[in-house]
Amino acid sequence: MEANISEFNLTKIKPYKLALSNYNGEGTLVIGSRGAHRLVLGEGSDKTEIVQVKTLATFMKDEEIDHIDILKIDIENGEDDVFTALDFKNVANKISFIIGEHLGNIMSDALRKNGFIFIDKSGGFIAERISKIL
Repeated sequence: MEANISEFNLTKIKPYKLALSNYNGEGTLVIGSRGAHRLVLGEGSDKTEIVQVKTLATFMKDEEIDHIDILKIDIENGEDDVFTALDFKNVANKISFIIGEHLGNIMSDALRKNGFIFIDKSGGFIAERISKIL
């Protein structure tokens, strides 16, 4: 990613070497093929790397992000953890739209609880804050 950013002079993209989840600390990232990396509990059996882990709320606070127009998320079924984090409720109202690939009952309940309505599409979903509609 860093090579592409440099080669194409993409000045509005800032890469981060971290994982989003439901806690702050360190975690084990399993390095998959073609970017299909995933955070696991304990040690992975494949190639792994220890990475910094943050909740979305902590990341937004640390980076001084006041609002997200569109949050595109695809973190290999780790979305449930991001949206069920205890502090997600503190930033849910700062996100207008969420676009993702995996929508299960846990995540849809968490989004609904935090003021989102969603459209479940084949191959993904779109969630929108209710306050943006009303």
